[in-house]
Amino acid sequence: MIFICAGLPKSASTICFKYTEACLLQNRKLSNMEYIYRWGIFKSLAIFFNNLFNGNVIVKTHSSPTFFIKLFINLNIARAIYTIRDPRDIILSTIDFKTDNPKQKVYNQHTTIENTIDAVKNEIRSFYNWKKFRKVQFVRYNEIVKHPHKTIALICNYFKINIPENEIENIVRSFNNNPVENFNTGKTDRYKTEMSADEIRFCNKVFGKIITDMGYEL
Repeated sequence: MIFICAGLPKSASTICFKYTEACLLQNRKLSNMEYIYRWGIFKSLAIFFNNLFNGNVIVKTHSSPTFFIKLFINLNIARAIYTIRDPRDIILSTIDFKTDNPKQKVYNQHTTIENTIDAVKNEIRSFYNWKKFRKVQFVRYNEIVKHPHKTIALICNYFKINIPENEIENIVRSFNNNPVENFNTGKTDRYKTEMSADEIRFCNKVFGKIITDMGYEL
């Protein structure tokens, strides 16, 4: 099986990727892991053959459901989850994030709400593409942060990974003791205390329908 952990940037997709890894390792059913920002034909074929000859593969990505992703899922050789987060909080987290990684240095350009808006809107297109495709389990950032046990159980149930309840507790305890490196603050509803009233109104105007489509309140 190919386990696809997709999601918006800064939506804890890495944590769900790591949760999936931990669950598979408990069952000793993991062969390889991949990080792919955008899927192409050669990488897709490499993943397919890796899965065919070596077993389970986990892939972390921010990609929309490409032709090959849809094909793999429709052939029942892949399943996908997609993490989402309130766009207003994504903006704040994107501004916070600074890196020396050449592939991610674009984040360093985002220093204000105004010059981060377009980048976030562009990434949100993938959310709508996954929503249209439908064959995906959405996982909300709020649930990942507030209810890690339920999140892991949800992931295992959707990915059809059998794992005892006590092992879920062990995984949560392990992550609490060793947080994921690029998990910034782990806070929900940041915009309520970190944005001014004018900034919130501005973001609500820009992201209004997007916010409600994701199940958040204006």
